[in-house]
Amino acid sequence: MAKPYPLLTKNFIEFFIKKDLSEKVLLELGSGVSTIFWADYFKEVYSYESDPNWIQKLKNEYEIPKNVELNEVNRNTIFSDSKFLDYVKNCDYIIIDNNPNFISREYYARYVTTHKKEDSQIILDNGTWNYDAYTFLLDTFFCRDFPGVNVDNRPTVTSLFFERKTEKYKWSF
Repeated sequence: MAKPYPLLTKNFIEFFIKKDLSEKVLLELGSGVSTIFWADYFKEVYSYESDPNWIQKLKNEYEIPKNVELNEVNRNTIFSDSKFLDYVKNCDYIIIDNNPNFISREYYARYVTTHKKEDSQIILDNGTWNYDAYTFLLDTFFCRDFPGVNVDNRPTVTSLFFERKTEKYKWSF
């Protein structure tokens, strides 16, 4: 079986894995083979997935690394779940790459923006396909976009949102 590789843009992944992530914690919203991939780079990976069949498929096809915790999302309780809130408040990176038909990426973006620690960073995949989440995050944070192709050679954009903008950076016309 081929080594799992995320569907984020390849140029983002190449940029990102050059960082020393070995003592960092990742919160991943939307599990997949990327969950297995990230386990090699992060100290801890907390992954949330809305499709129980996808979680089972991962468990059947891969040995889940010890530093990975897979969690099933319940749309009725996720935003009142104290464990989820604790992960948002304490992780270093948050990847928003979930099924937007289950919970919108904008909703996740607003929640994590409200609760994350100040120096954590948000990674949004497919911002061009999830424009509400992208524009909300872009209005709130400085951003570096990584347009390119993913491992399937499909064009996409992965965006890294970092420092929060202050009021002086917000323009009005």
